[in-house]
Amino acid sequence: MCMKALPPISAVLAFLLVFLPSAVSAQDWAGEGRLMGLVLDDSEKPIEGARVTLTPAASPDKGPSPVSTNRKGRWFVGGLAEGRWRLVISAEGFLRSEGSATVGPQLGRLIRVVLRPLTEVPPAFAENPSSVLGWLERGNSLLEQGRPAEARAEYERALPYIKGEQQPEVLRVVARTYYLEERGDDAVKVLKWALFVDPDDAVSRQLFTGVHEALGRAEEGRAWLARLDAEGVEALAAEIPPSEEPSFPLRVRLDDDVPAEAPRPGRTGSYRVAFTERSPLSSRESYYEHHQLTRKEIAEVETTPTYDLAEESFEVHVPEGYDGTQAYGLFVWVSPTARGRVQREDNLAVLAEKRLIWVAANNSGNPRPRWDRIGLALDAAHSMRKLYRIDERRVYAGGYSGGGRISTLLSVLYPDVFQGGFLFMGCDYYKKVPAPDKPGAVYPATFHEPPRGTMKVVRERNRYVFITGERDFNRPSTRLYHRQYEKDGFRHVTYLEIPGADHYFGLRGEWLGKGIEALDSGL
Repeated sequence: MCMKALPPISAVLAFLLVFLPSAVSAQDWAGEGRLMGLVLDDSEKPIEGARVTLTPAASPDKGPSPVSTNRKGRWFVGGLAEGRWRLVISAEGFLRSEGSATVGPQLGRLIRVVLRPLTEVPPAFAENPSSVLGWLERGNSLLEQGRPAEARAEYERALPYIKGEQQPEVLRVVARTYYLEERGDDAVKVLKWALFVDPDDAVSRQLFTGVHEALGRAEEGRAWLARLDAEGVEALAAEIPPSEEPSFPLRVRLDDDVPAEAPRPGRTGSYRVAFTERSPLSSRESYYEHHQLTRKEIAEVETTPTYDLAEESFEVHVPEGYDGTQAYGLFVWVSPTARGRVQREDNLAVLAEKRLIWVAANNSGNPRPRWDRIGLALDAAHSMRKLYRIDERRVYAGGYSGGGRISTLLSVLYPDVFQGGFLFMGCDYYKKVPAPDKPGAVYPATFHEPPRGTMKVVRERNRYVFITGERDFNRPSTRLYHRQYEKDGFRHVTYLEIPGADHYFGLRGEWLGKGIEALDSGL
């Protein structure tokens, strides 16, 4: 599945597109407006000395001189013209915050920004466009703090996912990282790549000439540009580094030859099964009803590939102690990868202790369409109920990262199936919420708010546990969404944070056990 196109990245890289800062233009940005704000760390303690830069949205080379926050983390800028302004906040040891603010005739609300620590471990894979923008923003932060080699690694990670006219902007910044390390030849190579993508790009041509002049090779630079104009990019292609095309296969070959067997009631142990009966809730009609889709959204679903259950397989683990005399809970797992089996021995021990049966679809990772992932989880719950004696109060949807986001949907929109959600390193919300680290930006709603009757059930009965890591890039959204669920009147919500853990810490028995205890405690 190809990733959707990135939104424009000019604003993300605007301050980095030149090698030297330009002079402040005439003060046609001046006026009577004022802005003030507060800058905090992720423990909500004030950050002193953070640099705050304001520029008019339409003129990034203009604006007042930057200011710094005081010991209380506060800042104030006056003398601004009314309109939209771009706001950049940076501090040593933190990721840069970029956003916007509006200056009006009256002093607006305090702009409260929570900076994310630079120790946060970024996404290793491009799950969505925001992952790629996150790499670019991290690169900006590292470059601004004098770490060009680390910044370049982030930009180069993003490059394969950036297409067409946007790519030269990133390549110019990569060239700057080399230039700052006094690696002029490497900077030249990267600028050639930018010109191969767009030979007429005026900024790239100007920088190409400027770097050659700085290296004392001005004539060489002019001669190469003349060749480019006369011979075309094809003749010079051997001088350009190749770009890699990322791929996102919907289905992968599992790393073993274990066959999927027919369902057999009461079977214990770990096995792979092929279910034969879809859940009535996984039909398109039910999907439209539960998700309250608009006509536009229905059209998008209609163009999404559906699945044939006969071609799917599921991983099941039933503790050996199960004999049918006692009802067990059901843990329907949504993996971010293509493999659904239990990955760790300590998790098997927790499942036995908590009397939980595990089921997860294979090939239901993040690249798979959301509709498929939801439908496969519903099919799994439907079939397992027919094969085992299930405690209906303990049917939980759980998932890791993107799987946690799908599990949020399942546990909120399908309370007739799931009584709780185990949201590990990823979750979602049904309302847009202001982003704490980006003024003027919001985390978008990813699904529609359920109808009143459904909402009453999930608020009063269902249980939710939000688990993140201290260095998880999803930590800010997890903390924020947990608070929002509390504010929305959800009675049984728990927040757990794993000290020192990043996004790739893995689901370990200790935290699986703590999460299940939190879900069961609401019974």
